[in-house]
Amino acid sequence: MRTPFITLAAVAALMLPTFPAMAFDPSGTMASIFIILGLGSFTLLNMALQGLFYFTGPYSRRDFARIHAGISILMPLAAMVLAVKDNAGTADMILKLGAILIASGFALMPLLLKSSAKQPTPNSGLWIALGAFALMLPGMIIPVIGIVAAAVAAVALKYAQDLKARLVAVIALIPSISMFLYWTVQKVSLLMAGGA
Repeated sequence: MRTPFITLAAVAALMLPTFPAMAFDPSGTMASIFIILGLGSFTLLNMALQGLFYFTGPYSRRDFARIHAGISILMPLAAMVLAVKDNAGTADMILKLGAILIASGFALMPLLLKSSAKQPTPNSGLWIALGAFALMLPGMIIPVIGIVAAAVAAVALKYAQDLKARLVAVIALIPSISMFLYWTVQKVSLLMAGGA
């Protein structure tokens, strides 16, 4: 009974020295973390907003789609700068550039969607306000999402045609801006104090 276990333990002990020692190299780690977590999360959030704006009508205005695409492309550009600055090698750079290229394609999607966008309806403002409210909830935990919720609430106020839509938009707008400003003040005071 003990023979297979002893044999397995002996084989494992003899194989142990043959495994290569892998040391951790932190070069390129910061850009990888930013691209995977920051750019990936931003792309998913942006795709949800693109769907919301496509079906509720803001993309039927040509300027709105252009502005949304212009703001959306800033995050892939920041990732590109960070990837070039924190380069760990050719394979690493190609992987990062591929992710950035995909995110850039999704960021420019409003320019393609504007030609077939739905026209605004009387309920468009309410749907956009509900989207802002849905973003406000995680924005209370992750304040960076709060500024996106505030921007969506501002769009909802523009398209709101009744008091209910305006009220939901304001309910989403005020806490989102408040939490984002509070977070910004905390970060600035931390930086001024010399912390991380």
